[in-house]
Amino acid sequence: MDVGNVERAIGEVEGDARAMEAVQAVVEMYGEGLARIVARVDSAALLDDELVSHLLLVHDLHPLPVEERVRAVIGDRAELVSVSGGVVRIRVDRSCDDEPAALDPKLEDAILAVAPDAEEVVAEESVRLPVLQIREAAT
Repeated sequence: MDVGNVERAIGEVEGDARAMEAVQAVVEMYGEGLARIVARVDSAALLDDELVSHLLLVHDLHPLPVEERVRAVIGDRAELVSVSGGVVRIRVDRSCDDEPAALDPKLEDAILAVAPDAEEVVAEESVRLPVLQIREAAT
């Protein structure tokens, strides 16, 4: 199943109010059906299937909170700062002598894949200062 095909098809009928009404009715019907399925099964078992996981996201039925999904994707490459108002903020560390931190496009794509309701991923940078060792003078 190619989600892109579905999005293209919807794009072709967006200007037709009756067609969009029909699409919305079908989406609502499937959403209600999915909600009933999720209520009856262990929804975590459904997450192994990428398409099913995507459908659960579309219908706000995903069992994992967005913060947990984003943390799983970023791992130790960054720190999740917040998710609010469609913006995912992450903190990317860099050494004080490195170039300014930039958001890795692959990481951004991975975050948007697990948080499709996010409109933007913003990387804030955190500078790790060198650790100074202080030695006690021998007496």
